[in-house]
Amino acid sequence: MRLWLERRVPVGTDLRGHLRRLAWALAAGLATNLHFLLRYTQARCSLYHRSSAGAALLPGAVMEPFGALLGWSLYGCFAAAAAMAPLALWYWRSHWRGSRSIYLMRRLPDRRALWRRCLTLPLLGAAAYLAEALLLLLLDLAVYRLCTPAGCLPLDWM
Repeated sequence: MRLWLERRVPVGTDLRGHLRRLAWALAAGLATNLHFLLRYTQARCSLYHRSSAGAALLPGAVMEPFGALLGWSLYGCFAAAAAMAPLALWYWRSHWRGSRSIYLMRRLPDRRALWRRCLTLPLLGAAAYLAEALLLLLLDLAVYRLCTPAGCLPLDWM
């Protein structure tokens, strides 16, 4: 896999460093999703009345809609996916710096080699971040549906 990726980034690129940054961005997407869990926990706690005897569900208590609780918790994934466009541009511009490998790329018989080296890692990164966003959205939705008391779900919970 590493050799496959090395053939799809500009020559001289620190692939390990780029992959490390991509992994940190995945972790940042997870970290921003903690915002949903915090807001959900607060909203769920507001459904109960606490006393020395324990916690009792408030009569007529309704949970906030899912969209309101979700807020900006997936923005980390979307920001990381959007950051792949400047990375692709940076890869493209790197062929004109230093030894100007663009001259070599233009002489190659495969005309798509330049585009492959500039777009593969950014497209894979964007796909990974969007897949992470979808997975986190489904996980958040499952938490909302399964952990909210049945009588407290609003009619328009989305």
